[in-house]
Amino acid sequence: SMVGEFHSFVKPVVHPLLSDFCKRLTGIQQEQVDSAPTFKAALRELTAWIEEKTQGASLAWVADGEWDLNKMLKWQWRITYG
Repeated sequence: SMVGEFHSFVKPVVHPLLSDFCKRLTGIQQEQVDSAPTFKAALRELTAWIEEKTQGASLAWVADGEWDLNKMLKWQWRITYG
């Protein structure tokens, strides 16, 4: 059974200003990402949430598409952690 879901915007570092195209496509506003945590901080929040909610249970990652996990997450990880 589902125990919950975690959601966080992440403050963009490489391209901090959202393009008009991105805002129209996603509905995300500049103010939402300006006040969001960095990727590293959001990952800490996610890790704490997982530890609290799952207590060792199996979990599933869900994303809007294959690109999010296969490309964007790997790229962001390299930027953040080298």
